Amino acid sequence: MLEGLLFVLDADFGRQVFHDYDFTTSLKRFAKSYERMTSIDADLDYMDGAGIDMAILSVGYFVSNGLEFCRVCNTGYSRVVRQHPGRFRAMIQVYPFDDVRKNRDEIKRSVEELGLFGLALVSSYGDTTLDANQLDPLYEAAAARIAGNDKTPYRRAIRAILRFDARKRCAAIRAPSLVVAGDRDATVPLSPKLFLRDNIPGAEFVMIPNSGHATPIDQPQKFNDVLMDFVERH
Repeated sequence: MLEGLLFVLDADFGRQVFHDYDFTTSLKRFAKSYERMTSIDADLDYMDGAGIDMAILSVGYFVSNGLEFCRVCNTGYSRVVRQHPGRFRAMIQVYPFDDVRKNRDEIKRSVEELGLFGLALVSSYGDTTLDANQLDPLYEAAAARIAGNDKTPYRRAIRAILRFDARKRCAAIRAPSLVVAGDRDATVPLSPKLFLRDNIPGAEFVMIPNSGHATPIDQPQKFNDVLMDFVERH
């Protein structure tokens, strides 16, 4: 059985609690995944069919709605986790540009009252990347929490990462492959993307101009055009 990473937002729950947030337009850009993303029951059915034991709940880029939005997400995700123990875990949503003390308080509340784990951060917030000094208070708050945890799972995770290397398997890929990169990606260097291009048989490579790490978000139309052209040709 596999563990997957899925984004889930219960539409019924949303109508009750997310009074100020309407996700229907933005979520529908995920096309076929929309129904699963807006229904816990549908997502559980998908997980069962795909052999997924547990999914991690996180809103990712939607945290740009602000800290109050993040608080509502954290509260809602905690409810889902408690209703379906063993099937879902949830990460803590914060908004880095809000007051440092408020973010620290929300991390504390999420851990001690809601039972959430892990701090969910996207690779960049506009021009602010993960190495920006502005994010240091969040890292410090997270590090303070992590310091009290059992170190064994971290050690095992690091050992597993060091042993895992799928590069030699690239040559065995037979499916049509498209490698998309942003020319301003400050998170992942260009060399691994070129490696995929050169080692996956027949792989195509497209560089999207004026794009960072999250190309589908910062250049959605260009990304969609490239993707649809590829799909139509294959």
